[in-house]
Amino acid sequence: MKKMKRFWKYSLVSAFAVFSLAACGKPSDPSATGASVPDAAKPKTNEPVTLVFGMTGTEEQFKLKISENPQVKAKFPYVTFEYRSVNVGLEKLLSSNDMPDLINVVYRKLPEVQELKLGTDLSPMVSANQFDLNKFRPENLESIRRYSGNGQLMALPDSTNKTYSTYALAYNKDLFDKFGVSYPKDGMTWDEAIDLGKKLTRMDGGQAYYGLHVNNPSGVLTWQQGLNYVNQQGKVDLSGQKWVELFRVNKRLYDEQNRVAPPNGITTFTNDKNFAMWAGSVRELFLNAEKYDKEFRWDIATFPSFQDAPGIVPPEGGVFVLTSTSKKKETAFEVLSYLLSGELQEDTVAIFEKGEKLGKHVDAVKNRKASIYVTDKITEQGDAVLSAQIKAMNTNQLDINTANRNAQEAIQKKYNEVQEQPAR
Repeated sequence: MKKMKRFWKYSLVSAFAVFSLAACGKPSDPSATGASVPDAAKPKTNEPVTLVFGMTGTEEQFKLKISENPQVKAKFPYVTFEYRSVNVGLEKLLSSNDMPDLINVVYRKLPEVQELKLGTDLSPMVSANQFDLNKFRPENLESIRRYSGNGQLMALPDSTNKTYSTYALAYNKDLFDKFGVSYPKDGMTWDEAIDLGKKLTRMDGGQAYYGLHVNNPSGVLTWQQGLNYVNQQGKVDLSGQKWVELFRVNKRLYDEQNRVAPPNGITTFTNDKNFAMWAGSVRELFLNAEKYDKEFRWDIATFPSFQDAPGIVPPEGGVFVLTSTSKKKETAFEVLSYLLSGELQEDTVAIFEKGEKLGKHVDAVKNRKASIYVTDKITEQGDAVLSAQIKAMNTNQLDINTANRNAQEAIQKKYNEVQEQPAR
């Protein structure tokens, strides 16, 4: 039972995972056009049925969370669940007539879902089943509706946690005390956090110490600002002050820490303990709070933000899509509703409440507003190009204007390649 309470502590999708898709034809199901779904009004039956569930995780994770979960089996004894990995690509699953009934993907895959006409407008089902949308963060629903282009609800967020963000600034009290530096405060800007980190970046007793590690800075800072590569006129556009700030902050993060770019992940903070601060998802810290408390003294402050958007954190999580190709939409929606019920949703609240009992500053992640981030079909390629260009800016000591121009040209080239691909 303890394992079952941990059902949704980890999202079925890895945050901002990437897998490539190729061209394909359109599905034949009429609901692919976004029309009302007849299944919403059909009487429910408990006849034996097989539902195929697509996810980025392993089959072992699928068994633990879905097919062999006692709670799910008890709720749906008439449903047989089958696993499909969506990492092979949605186009391949579609072209081989093996598209799952339900898929769990990150938000950035919604443009692919839309282009392949795989989404189902869930509004009729939501209404017919009196499904409560108030359980979700408004900005998550808004992002989904913007993806559809016409306000349709073609997916549902995979988390009902409205209270806590997992983005925060974790800090090692032992290192701050060792060097006589005051702890981080809530409400810091990126410049303030970097300036604080400078005070801790040094060599001491033959050991190098660094002030601030931001996990995946080029991506996280882009998402935090809700930046898109393609403007409303359909052109690649990296102009404007927000883009200038993105490059400037990334450059400072590198330059002010003796030109060191640590690998992504929290181990520099939890294991190596040579970074005084770590900015990213603190879920790992709070899941294992008691363990880490025995190893070093730590706490959190609010995630640093840009001066023109104080308190805004990056979006997180993924979505559930009931595919247009599914012939079992009624049962699939019933299962989806259960997966999004309080009975099975991730117990993020309990995770942070446990941390609060240990004296952690949990208010730093409470009631934080996330940016509304709507990606497009160039986002994945654009993110990769941007990361490479920021790395080149840092290692080659380019000025931010040159780096911005290089990134614009490289992303434009990728965009042109995508535009030249045959229509799906």
